Amino acid sequence: MIVSDGELMHSINSDMEGTGIWDSIKAGFNKYVKPVLSTVGDVAANALSFTNPELTPLIQGVREGVRGLTGVGLSSKPKRKPKSKVGNGLYL
Repeated sequence: MIVSDGELMHSINSDMEGTGIWDSIKAGFNKYVKPVLSTVGDVAANALSFTNPELTPLIQGVREGVRGLTGVGLSSKPKRKPKSKVGNGLYL
């Protein structure tokens, strides 16, 4: 695929915004699936702790480890800075 100089400069100088399909899927997953998984994990950990009180510290430790690994059940992560349009691009 060949991009002409005019097309390249138009893309660089435009105010294009938007996301792709994967960003939409990720946003939907984070909005709908993660809270459900977090609730299921909390209920399962509490049920196991109730039925096996001697294993409560281990179960809660595993639950916190899963939260840290997946981010499910944690408070929101810091947002990354938006990318600057200045200095980005392909220069030939």
